[in-house]
Amino acid sequence: MQFHIIVLLAALGAASASAVPRQACTGTYVCPPETNNGIPLANEFDNNPGELACFYGVTNPNEGPVGPVLPSCDYDSATGALTASNIFQDGECPTVAEYDLGPMSAEILLAGLSSCVAHVYLITAASMDVPLTSLDVEAHGSVDLRGGQIGYDEFKPGVDNLSYDVYVSSPAPKEKIEELHEQVERICPVLNTFLRPNKVESRLYFSSSKTEVYV
Repeated sequence: MQFHIIVLLAALGAASASAVPRQACTGTYVCPPETNNGIPLANEFDNNPGELACFYGVTNPNEGPVGPVLPSCDYDSATGALTASNIFQDGECPTVAEYDLGPMSAEILLAGLSSCVAHVYLITAASMDVPLTSLDVEAHGSVDLRGGQIGYDEFKPGVDNLSYDVYVSSPAPKEKIEELHEQVERICPVLNTFLRPNKVESRLYFSSSKTEVYV
C-alpha cells in the first residue's frame, strides 16, 4: 500500500480529524477517523488492557458469539502500533501515527525541502532585484508502507518520487523568473543534499554512561 504526501509552504494549513466518543479508553492514542480505503470510524474502545479497538462501518459494532462482526483494527494503546487487522485485508488498517500526533517524519522531510526552496527563493530574488508578489512551494513524495516489512523484501523503506512545484507571482518578465529558478536550484542546500549521493554515519551511545558503542 502506497500513500502520497504533499507539503505546502506559504499557503500552509493544518487539517485535523476528531474521532467518535470513546468508551472507557485509557490509552494515549485515538483511532484514525477512517481506514485507508475510506471506511469511516464507527466506534472505538479498549478491547483488552492496553489495546485500542477501532471499528469501521456502521454506527454500533455488534458482538456475536465469536466476537465483533464489524471490520476492526486493533492498536497498542501505549505505542500506537497496529496489533491486529480483523476482516480487513492487509494494508487497509491505517497507521495511528498518521493522525493527530503531529507531522510524520516523511512530512518533516518534505517540509525541509519546501522550506529551503522558499527561503532561497526569497533571498535570491532580493539579491537579483526580482520582485515577488506571492510564492508557494509544494513538495511531493510517496511512501510504500510495505517497505521494511517481513515478506516484502522487494519494497524498500523511504520516500520516493520526490518532486516540488513553485508557484510565483511577479511583475518581472518570464525570463527573469526562469533565471531566478535556475539560481535557486543551483544553491539550495537541502535540494542539493537530495540530488547528490550521501553517506550517513551512525554512532551508538549508552546514555547512562556516555560510553560509545561502535556498530
